[in-house]
Amino acid sequence: MAIFLVLGCIAVLGMWCFTRKFRIGVVKVLCCIVVVVSYVCAAWSFSGPQLLGQKRWLDETPYRQSIIFVLMSLGMVVSSLSSALNERLEVIRKRKEKGESTRGIRLRIDWYEFSRPFLFSVVTYCLLLTELGDQPLRPVSAILAFQNGFFWKTLVQDLAAPHRRQTP
Repeated sequence: MAIFLVLGCIAVLGMWCFTRKFRIGVVKVLCCIVVVVSYVCAAWSFSGPQLLGQKRWLDETPYRQSIIFVLMSLGMVVSSLSSALNERLEVIRKRKEKGESTRGIRLRIDWYEFSRPFLFSVVTYCLLLTELGDQPLRPVSAILAFQNGFFWKTLVQDLAAPHRRQTP
């Protein structure tokens, strides 16, 4: 379990570095490189000895969980981009109703809103790992990981719903 805390902290540090407005782009690139290298080193150090066996490498402990986390994170990214695209389409629809030009409407991504799903990634990831158990990584598991990342808002709202009903 310690590996997930360490890797999660490194990932949050990386997202923090990415959202900062450094005046020098080199600083941002260096921060990202440090985060990636430390992430790889932590995953490698926690992976333990490699033994011969019947399991595929992607079913071994740190790799399986890392693949699931990456797929879930990819689902969160796609969810954020989908929301931004829906907002853009709404702006286009409103401009068409007013008879205005729809040219030059750019996709607007709020980086704080973009990083918000990653704050809840620990909760979503723990639920996902509990659901998948120790079964080998299969396409269905990969789809479930992506889907849980995409629908992260629904998962968090479902978890908070019983607590909201109990409070007056």
